Amino acid sequence: IDYLLKPIRKTELMSAFDKYQSLKDRFSGAEFSIDKLLEQLRPDTKTFRSRFLVKQGQKLVSIDVIEIAYFYSDERVVFFKTWNNQRYIVDYNLEEIEAMLDPMEFNRVNRGFILHIKSISEIHSHFNGKLKLILKPHSEKEVIVSRENAMNFKIWIGK
Repeated sequence: IDYLLKPIRKTELMSAFDKYQSLKDRFSGAEFSIDKLLEQLRPDTKTFRSRFLVKQGQKLVSIDVIEIAYFYSDERVVFFKTWNNQRYIVDYNLEEIEAMLDPMEFNRVNRGFILHIKSISEIHSHFNGKLKLILKPHSEKEVIVSRENAMNFKIWIGK
């Protein structure tokens, strides 16, 4: 709507609000509404995926996200493990899955893993500022958080 530079002056802020009100009045009767656009842009209104449909033998099974401990990639195939250590193949890549999940509960810790916060059993300091994670259920693959991502990971885990 407007571009404000710090320090923000009251007159400039009031001008921005006036511009918003003018645009709101102009488009309020139209199919497109600024309020609708703002509502879509708010992060708290985003809905996240609640289940995944996966193949189990010859049948399809719906698994709730709350049953999933972590997602991981192995040889270009993406899997997830449930809390009871069952493994399923998912038809999405990790980038797509990351966008579907609540970032308060799931975090992409490296190129190969997206973890639920409760799946982290232990965090160990690793060489060169990296972190090594021990997961539950146990992961056959080593889970390392890079030095560059370690600070963001610590912030996420501490929320």
